[in-house]
Amino acid sequence: MSDVFGPVKLDFSSFYKFVSSIGLLLLAAAVALPWFALRATAPNAPAGTEASSNVDLALDARAQQFLFIVSVYPWLSGVLFVLGSVLTGYGLFAWRSRQKKQDADEDETYRQRAELGQSSKASSEDREEKLDQEAVEGDTSRDKGSAGLAGDGERKKVVSEPLERLDTATRDRYRVRRELITRAEERVEKLLGAAFIDTHQIETGVRLSGPRSPILDLVARAKDGDRWTSFAIEVRVVDRSPSTAPRLRDAMLAVAIAARDVPEGQVQVQRVGRPPIAKSVSICLVVVSDEDRGIRQSTQVASLSFKDRLSATVEVVNAVLLRKTGVICISQSEFEKTSAAWLQEKILEVMQRPELAMIRL
Repeated sequence: MSDVFGPVKLDFSSFYKFVSSIGLLLLAAAVALPWFALRATAPNAPAGTEASSNVDLALDARAQQFLFIVSVYPWLSGVLFVLGSVLTGYGLFAWRSRQKKQDADEDETYRQRAELGQSSKASSEDREEKLDQEAVEGDTSRDKGSAGLAGDGERKKVVSEPLERLDTATRDRYRVRRELITRAEERVEKLLGAAFIDTHQIETGVRLSGPRSPILDLVARAKDGDRWTSFAIEVRVVDRSPSTAPRLRDAMLAVAIAARDVPEGQVQVQRVGRPPIAKSVSICLVVVSDEDRGIRQSTQVASLSFKDRLSATVEVVNAVLLRKTGVICISQSEFEKTSAAWLQEKILEVMQRPELAMIRL
């Protein structure tokens, strides 16, 4: 049996919806209450029985009630109709004003998914330049003493100079570092494609929001924006030198800026209730190189100190970012053995808790 009064039930989700539903109930009562009273049947009893005398009295009372209802009906219905109209009009007018703001927010969300989420493929020259810059920044042999980092002018000089003009040792180090970064990016792309094959589309070397925006290594675009969030990943290859922490800081800031137009959505996890909104859509995957140039320390204390420095860097950087950057740090040997399922698990964890670095060394 259908619910006749379903459309006029009270709605407690909003004050103005509640007022409007009260008004609609009063409008319905303006017609329903007199109708229910007038349609009541008159009592009846066989003649000559003891109940017949009581029926006569009931009929007289029923007739008086009928006359009363007929006389009061116009006033009662009029009052209910006017009050119901006022409450309904007030509720709908105020509700409409609030609904405009809600509609504008929803339109902005759709615009972000349709426009801000669009990406353009970076040119091969731009991608090669970005790769060159990362290779030079990761070359710890060019660090100046205890300062740790070579100057920006020196790095740009190395990038701008042809390889043929560099000495053999520098050229070999540069090529090894560059190949390592390229292999890492290709492996992450492969693992992402396998881990999120049903929910995301993987794009490589893309720009968001214009031709001059920074280049992102990987963008995982959600196929269903209502159920999943898109996210971006930057791959960095580092070592255990003192300059790693500042480089990690720069990488986190770079991916946070480059991924600022990635539409934020929900993260589907194994839990009861509504999925949480993503806290981070920018992720920095850090691969710690196994190269030994006198930088690595064999003691456990030094290893813990390295982890502490990375964790502290992640905490400090995320403390000042509105859209935080998640960090997954893994050694090169472990990275080469890791699976798509493990990477998917860590990505979902770090998106929900980007303030904690996922370090596996």
